[in-house]
Amino acid sequence: MKAHQANYDLKMNHELEKRLHLQADRAVLERSVTTIPMYLALFLAIVWATPIARRFPNEIIGFGIFSLLLCLVRYWIVIAWRKVPDSQSLSWHRLFLLSH
Repeated sequence: MKAHQANYDLKMNHELEKRLHLQADRAVLERSVTTIPMYLALFLAIVWATPIARRFPNEIIGFGIFSLLLCLVRYWIVIAWRKVPDSQSLSWHRLFLLSH
């Protein structure tokens, strides 16, 4: 009887752990929505506050394009992850971590 109970407890703990991870991932996802525009804000602050745009215009254009693409990709990840079933959450979690 105790062995059966131990297996049941382990299974319940594993299910609880999965639910907690999913809940934590979704909380980070929702908080990250507000950070997406910060990449563009950082780009604009660098352009306006430093003379780098005049000295290196090609690099600034490249950095601006990269910042915009990063914002778009992160926004796409947030939108797409909201539609992902819980069973595929780990894959989206990894993709989200790579976008940081």
